[in-house]
Amino acid sequence: MSVLDSLPCSENQRNEMLKIAAPMVAAFLSNMDLTPHQRSVFDLMAEGLSLADILRISKEHRDALLQAGCRLLRAGELDSARATLTILLQLEPLDSRAIYALAAVMQTQGDYGAAAKLYISFLALDATNPEGYLRLGECLLANNEYGEATESFRIANRLCEGGHGSPACAEQARRMVSFLQERESVPH
Repeated sequence: MSVLDSLPCSENQRNEMLKIAAPMVAAFLSNMDLTPHQRSVFDLMAEGLSLADILRISKEHRDALLQAGCRLLRAGELDSARATLTILLQLEPLDSRAIYALAAVMQTQGDYGAAAKLYISFLALDATNPEGYLRLGECLLANNEYGEATESFRIANRLCEGGHGSPACAEQARRMVSFLQERESVPH
């Protein structure tokens, strides 16, 4: 089973999921005993505003949360990093930097399925970032999904050749593709 199996494969699947989920969410919210203020927050979110927008949390404050989460990750305080970055994503769900950082925490914790799904979300927002493909490939490799991992590393390599990413990123992508090709050529 792939770490990516539960993701919708097509726009039609996504639309079908939204058709099913929308009435369920509406029914859930209508049964809740919400104050007028709480209801207005949900209404604003339904219009596309993030909690950060609604609560007027500045970019500087969100950046500080991101930096704190990254410091905690580097210090090995993974649970605290995960909690901090999760709060940031609740405030601003489309912050690609926070998505990537939270994915890195989950990957470090060995939660490769959740990390891979977050890297897919990151790549949906920043499709030309080879680092996202490298990390996704690592998650797929950890889940023994060698073909998918190879393809992810190849995409990272092509992006680097096209001027995206660092020389170190390009070298890592080439090294991983080579490793997986050698692995494939060895009889099991």
